[in-house]
Amino acid sequence: MVNVKKATDRLDDHQTPRPSTDESRPEDMAAADALRERYEREGATTQRYDSSSYWDRRYHVRRFEEVTGTLARLLEPGASFLDVGCGTGEYVRWAADRGAGATNGVDLAEEYCERTRALVPTARVERCDASALPFADQEVDVVLCSEVIEHIPYADQARVVQELQRVTRRHLVITTPNTGAALRVLARRLARGKVAELDDEVGHIALLRRAELVALALRTGWVVEPVRVHHITPPVIGELLRLPSALDRTAHVVERAADRVVSRAGNAMIMVCTRV
Repeated sequence: MVNVKKATDRLDDHQTPRPSTDESRPEDMAAADALRERYEREGATTQRYDSSSYWDRRYHVRRFEEVTGTLARLLEPGASFLDVGCGTGEYVRWAADRGAGATNGVDLAEEYCERTRALVPTARVERCDASALPFADQEVDVVLCSEVIEHIPYADQARVVQELQRVTRRHLVITTPNTGAALRVLARRLARGKVAELDDEVGHIALLRRAELVALALRTGWVVEPVRVHHITPPVIGELLRLPSALDRTAHVVERAADRVVSRAGNAMIMVCTRV
């Protein structure tokens, strides 16, 4: 566990967290507006779990499995659930199928909200910004914010995490790509421009390292579990190398071995915060 007193001791990669401010820079605000418009367009057509690309589909399914594996030990029958950045609604449906007492989803894009409502008609789904959630203090037992924080300007990330913690009664789960992942570091050395282009395509404007992610959540009254980092073959690797789907089992074995040998160098991070 990580607490505030030990915060500086647990900055595992010795990186100083990026400073945050109370005011977003104009360029960050413009970027956020552009992303909002982008997500409205994206929400109407994206098919992450039914992608025509095998490796894209596999990546999202594998990450879903890791995240729901974490949620399964936290979400008790009858507990309420909120997915912040609910996208196409798969996590909301998963929670509903597990017997959550109340299932909720919010997203910046109305297109995504409509898709979640269609998938889980019983859920409460609203369009809103992650920094202003329409829930009372400690209203929701388990809150998930998966693959969202990297789309939020650095200056706003701390405020968003505080808002997530405000509405959480028990557990908060945040997932995000690891900018310190071994594959990403190697790719930046070999083709920095291509990596930047791919990040821009998917809206990654504020990627984090493990230590930076933990620093966002450290505050009095919360315990942060050690961040779990997983290796999941990035879609771009499978597509660029034209790997056949028959290599799925081999990829799985390599990923699990990497999880054991270089556990902090994976590309998918999962952080669990618990209110105490």
